[in-house]
Amino acid sequence: MVPATAARGAPAVGATELEPEDRPLFRVRGDGALAVASRGLVYVRRGAVSWFTGRLRFAGDPSFAGTSVENLLLCEGRGDLLLAEPGRRSVSRDTSGEALYLEGSRLLALSPGMRLRLDPIRDFRTRRRVDILKTQGRGTAVFTAAGEIEAHDVSPDFPLTLCAGDLVAWTGDLAASVVEDRFLDEVLAPDGANSPKLRFEGDGIVLTESRRS
Repeated sequence: MVPATAARGAPAVGATELEPEDRPLFRVRGDGALAVASRGLVYVRRGAVSWFTGRLRFAGDPSFAGTSVENLLLCEGRGDLLLAEPGRRSVSRDTSGEALYLEGSRLLALSPGMRLRLDPIRDFRTRRRVDILKTQGRGTAVFTAAGEIEAHDVSPDFPLTLCAGDLVAWTGDLAASVVEDRFLDEVLAPDGANSPKLRFEGDGIVLTESRRS
């Protein structure tokens, strides 16, 4: 449990005098930071909070320990927060009930009405895994990216292969697997982190980040 804290005195810079329910839950600012108007419950990433106002409590989920989503915290209370990650901008995606799969380390904030669980992509032969967070329900997910986001239409005739380090999210009826093929090391651009290669098959949309030169 992260210790409960309370903010008193003058509002932080950027806060308004409107009640949280009078403002959108998430608002991406021009500088790429994310303004959050908490109405009682919201998920946020540990270490990304620049400031907050109100009486808020933060608690982690022990089931995420040891994974790339262990920094996801449940924030309880009413107030305002500013979330930011240096060198990256916030990108939001609304869902109306369909499942949304997110590469775990990119998730910045999540609406409380969305159910979530860890659903990693595993290669049992090499014991490599990519931590994926499956979210479902009506709400908004906010993730971070340094480059441009690209959407790829995947179909049975056009599967998609990419480096896991470029993966952002996906929706649809897709099967994801780790591909171990030395030939791919010669074809795909190196990502610097030697991340696993992934293959998506089925019908759906995959979001990736374009690496900057």
